[in-house]
Amino acid sequence: MNIDRERHKEEILKLAAVHPIRRSLLEDILKKYKLDWNDIDDMVKKGKLKEISKDGEIFYIKRD
Repeated sequence: MNIDRERHKEEILKLAAVHPIRRSLLEDILKKYKLDWNDIDDMVKKGKLKEISKDGEIFYIKRD
């Protein structure tokens, strides 16, 4: 397990708990944290994040 990777994923979840994250912004965050879409897909699959569509854009929110 990569501790930094897990810590960065937790940071994304904290941000998504406060405000939906636009997909384009999440791309920038992934680059900054050296993560990729597999990490996001994994969080969605595990029920930690939810992908929603609003006004033609995709956002990610933290699931409770």
